[in-house]
Amino acid sequence: MSQDMIEKKAPNNVDSSFPNYLQQEGAERLWACYQCAKCTSGCPLSRLDGDYNPRLFIRAAGLGLKEWVLQNESLWYCLLCYTCQEECPEDARPTEVLTALKNEAFRQGFAPAPLAMGAKKLMEESRIYLVDDFLNEEREDEGLPPLDEDEEVLEEVFAITGLKERLEKGVD
Repeated sequence: MSQDMIEKKAPNNVDSSFPNYLQQEGAERLWACYQCAKCTSGCPLSRLDGDYNPRLFIRAAGLGLKEWVLQNESLWYCLLCYTCQEECPEDARPTEVLTALKNEAFRQGFAPAPLAMGAKKLMEESRIYLVDDFLNEEREDEGLPPLDEDEEVLEEVFAITGLKERLEKGVD
């Protein structure tokens, strides 16, 4: 994904408040990035997919290209390995910027369907997999404590984060 691709694919509308909003949502060091590209050169995913470029997401976010960034499926390719953060000479914290972007994309309804469906299953069943006697017996054999169904804590987390409301509205 080159700078030309941003210009060709980016929507014409710019949200000038978007960079400041992101800073409040965890991307405090957004403006520290001076586009040196060390984050991209160190990124294992960009080596696998030459079109994946974390630097361009940071640049587009800084330019206020909110729709382009949040609707871009490639945003979700980041696996949070923190290699980009280790490579950054200015401590711009690219992983934190990408996380803030993904969080906002989720809030806006642009999360990939499997991710949203998994989160909904977790909310409804308190686990992604079934906890039964067999599992707890296996845990006991390994010297681990049994898992219980403490649904209240998880329900509270979903309510506080707003994820419960978002999932109830937008995922079938």
